[in-house]
Amino acid sequence: MLCTQAELELHLQADFGVDPEDAATQLIESASAIIEAYVGRALTAAAVTGELHNGGDRSVWLRRPPVDTGEAYTVSEDGTALTEDVDFLVVAESGRLVRLAGSTTVYSRFADGIANISVDYTGGPTTVPDLARSVCVEMCARAFKAAAAWANADDIATFIKRLRLDTDEAEFRAEALEVANSTMKLTADERGQLLNLKRTWFA
Repeated sequence: MLCTQAELELHLQADFGVDPEDAATQLIESASAIIEAYVGRALTAAAVTGELHNGGDRSVWLRRPPVDTGEAYTVSEDGTALTEDVDFLVVAESGRLVRLAGSTTVYSRFADGIANISVDYTGGPTTVPDLARSVCVEMCARAFKAAAAWANADDIATFIKRLRLDTDEAEFRAEALEVANSTMKLTADERGQLLNLKRTWFA
């Protein structure tokens, strides 16, 4: 996730009373997914197993750049393990794999096939970019404020207190979260801010 409940609480100047709070977690996950979909790449680090790509091209672009070359990674083609700097090279920052023909100076193409290239690796930024974090917090805060307004709550703290009453207020909670989720959209200003985080495809 691109921001934390604590950061959201600080922004709202409110205490959810429990950490993790399900509603906060759900909204943070939703905002994070929207932001990552917009910029076209993952913004957190994670281990990836069996990421599949079609063959036939000189390059394969991994979905979670940059590649952490300090961690083990493997590449296989049609089930056969490839050797780095002999069969392929890694451009870590862009998450690009380039097929070689036995030498780092002789290029080739990955074998033709559908989902015949499999890669295990660790990738993604080791720290969430500050810009993505701030947009995530703002999106979630906006969602909570919209739900609080819908509930005619005097303030955010009053709304959150009622939201926590899962048993007695289950219907209210569901409706409030539906209202909150309906606001989960990037503003034009936020889209502009996030442009610098969009994935750049280059040779």
